[in-house]
Amino acid sequence: MKLGVSLKASFESVQLELKDGRMSGLKLGNPTGNISLKCASQEVAAFKRDLKINQAYTFATPVPMAVAAPAAEATLAEAGSVVPLKRRAI
Repeated sequence: MKLGVSLKASFESVQLELKDGRMSGLKLGNPTGNISLKCASQEVAAFKRDLKINQAYTFATPVPMAVAAPAAEATLAEAGSVVPLKRRAI
């Protein structure tokens, strides 16, 4: 017999903390979750709950942010969806 429990969480907002081009932490807005319990592929019950979790996290090792390739920036700018920023040395 298979018993399945799934949890899907949604957050009102997410604030990323960036330092030196790397993501160093994040803060989460109000979380809510949907929980469903299934047995033999049949839903037994479903719940919507407010979740009590830590809403601020700092990463032990900052995560590098992906950088768009120059060709991708040019294609997006030509399509009018992105205005490229001027690159400058800091």
